[in-house]
Amino acid sequence: YTYYAVPPSAATSQPAYAFVHVLDLREGWAHCLDLPAPWGAGSQSAIGIAVSPDGGDLWVTDRELGTVALVDTEELVVARTADIDPVLPYSTVASAGPDGHLYVATGKDITVLGRDTLAVEDTTRLLQSHDEPTPGLRRLVVRATTPAATAGRFVLVATRD
Repeated sequence: YTYYAVPPSAATSQPAYAFVHVLDLREGWAHCLDLPAPWGAGSQSAIGIAVSPDGGDLWVTDRELGTVALVDTEELVVARTADIDPVLPYSTVASAGPDGHLYVATGKDITVLGRDTLAVEDTTRLLQSHDEPTPGLRRLVVRATTPAATAGRFVLVATRD
């Protein structure tokens, strides 16, 4: 899955838009899944994409615009969207946890979203001393600390430059 944003065109009056390119190498097909407005109007660094452990869900987040989309990967449709608090100007990474939650990290915080509602269930600040953002955040990994993910204990590992 790859996120693409197309900037607005003054020449054609085309507004900004975005889509997720889906490529199936086993079956040999590609598909472009359009995302609803206002996708495409924000910064590329604010985009986070995560796939659920079972591959059935794809989440796309834009922390600059404050929106999240849940995509059904079987039907290749946007199942639902929700608004979340925007966070500026930090880069964004996302990871789907084994508990069915989406974890979205910026240089400022990690936000936990529920799958069924896309509502924010928790936020943990990542700020260092003097409220400086964590620089160069590149990847977020969510792993269960026990074999049974329902035990509710997870390790969040954020990597940076």
